[in-house]
Amino acid sequence: MTAEPSTSAPQAPSRRRKRRLLMLAIPLAVAMGSGVVYLQGGRYAETDNAYVKADKLAISADVSGKVVAVHVTDNARVAQGAPLFDIDPLPFDVALRKAEANVAQARTNVRALQVSYREAQAQIRLGETKQRFAEKEQQRLNELRARGFASVTQLDAAKQATEIAAQSVATQREELQRIAASLGGNPQAAVDSHPSVRAALAEVAQAQLNRSRTQVHAAQSGTISHLPVLGQFVATGATSAALVADAAPWVEANFTETELAHVRPGQHAEVTLDIAPDVHLSGVVDSLSPATGPNSR
Repeated sequence: MTAEPSTSAPQAPSRRRKRRLLMLAIPLAVAMGSGVVYLQGGRYAETDNAYVKADKLAISADVSGKVVAVHVTDNARVAQGAPLFDIDPLPFDVALRKAEANVAQARTNVRALQVSYREAQAQIRLGETKQRFAEKEQQRLNELRARGFASVTQLDAAKQATEIAAQSVATQREELQRIAASLGGNPQAAVDSHPSVRAALAEVAQAQLNRSRTQVHAAQSGTISHLPVLGQFVATGATSAALVADAAPWVEANFTETELAHVRPGQHAEVTLDIAPDVHLSGVVDSLSPATGPNSR
């Protein structure tokens, strides 16, 4: 009788190896899963409730007037200092010419005062000469009267002439002081140093400044929108356009409180944009708001 070969002996070691593999694989899988959870859930905070922010500037004109030219279109990118639109310069040209005419008139008035001052000085010198002559004539008649060669009437007339000459000189000196005061206390000063001329020159400078402000420029580089249209009236200080600056944008992200437990300023951040999903941006956590939602306003 021939014995058949037994197959049970080789199968026992195979089952033992499988059991060992399972005993090792299950803890390893649990450890790997825990590691993934730790790396993805504990070390990183992620949200899609985020928005790109940038500085937004309200563009306004420093003078009022009608828009006569627009140099860019809505949603165009502009460089810092680029012209945006022009305000009608004609009224400002007229104001500038008027201010310049006022300067010329003020200078003429000061020069006329300087001439009057010199004339008053000459009148005083002439008056003093007449006063000295009248005093000598009175003294001569006093001597003649003492010897009986002059009448009382002649002596009284000489006294009156002396008094009139003295009063005339006094009046002329007061007029000289008035003119000197009108000249700012210094009749020899330069014409353009006179207060009235300086005020007129300041008006010219203001008119020139207003004229230069008829063209509105971009305060920063960025994207411009909501520009005025031709013929539109813009008022001083009123918002005429909006500019979104392209320098130093930031991301405002909203996390739950538990997600923010380990977030600190200075930590590294990665950003992807819906509009450009293949572009990955790097950043740094700048700050954390003490409140969220309506409470932050």
